[in-house]
Amino acid sequence: MVCRSAAWFQPFTPSIHFQSPHTAEDWHSRRFLQTTEEMGLARNGIGLRNVISRHLARDSNVSPLPYLSRPWASKSSVSYFSSSNSTHSDSVEKGPDDLIASLRADLKNSMKIKDLTQRDVIKSLLGDLQNSEHNKNRQTHEKVVHSAIKKRLEAAKISLESNPPRLELNKQNLQEVEILKKYLTFFSSSHSAQDSNEEALTKAVNDSIQQLGLSPDATQQERQNSLGKLIKSVKDKVDSNFDNKDIANAVRKALGLC
Repeated sequence: MVCRSAAWFQPFTPSIHFQSPHTAEDWHSRRFLQTTEEMGLARNGIGLRNVISRHLARDSNVSPLPYLSRPWASKSSVSYFSSSNSTHSDSVEKGPDDLIASLRADLKNSMKIKDLTQRDVIKSLLGDLQNSEHNKNRQTHEKVVHSAIKKRLEAAKISLESNPPRLELNKQNLQEVEILKKYLTFFSSSHSAQDSNEEALTKAVNDSIQQLGLSPDATQQERQNSLGKLIKSVKDKVDSNFDNKDIANAVRKALGLC
């Protein structure tokens, strides 16, 4: 009887010489996908990093840490597995993180159907969102969308009040507003907050006037002197979704300085 070593009973691992690192990485990716699907991990991504690290160490002599530290491996691999045959994402509520993905998908579709208006609006909004990310005074995605809508509403008003009225430009701005409004559904607070913003700002202005003890019979000079304190007080009472210009205009209107 021939005595065989214990190594003979181990699974056979072929010696494959890859000509490029991309080929090796693709081979490992296929191994990871097969393993994680069998273990039921591809659906929810639980323990995915540990599975990848463990199989890299087993299937190759390459350390798994440098592989996972690569940006494309740590991001694209996870999104690739988590999106495989996944159905639970449909029940998750939309949020700001989904806005960029939806904008890019709509941009691709608008270019496909040659809808120039929608294409230009989405490009403009994507640019505003990107600029906000790099801006020192970073704004929320919701505030960026509201600002884009407000800018076009003001442009529509100006075009209508011009002499003669520029009806075509007014129609274009209003059409762009309707395109932008659908992206407000990505923010849970947009439905109720947008309607109550004006009431909240008015209440904050009235409360600030009472706290400062400004009399209704105050002279114009006294009201002018208290303008800065009132604006600061109102800013402390409202959230960051209000523009400084809107706050200042509301205070001036309440003081009769408009």
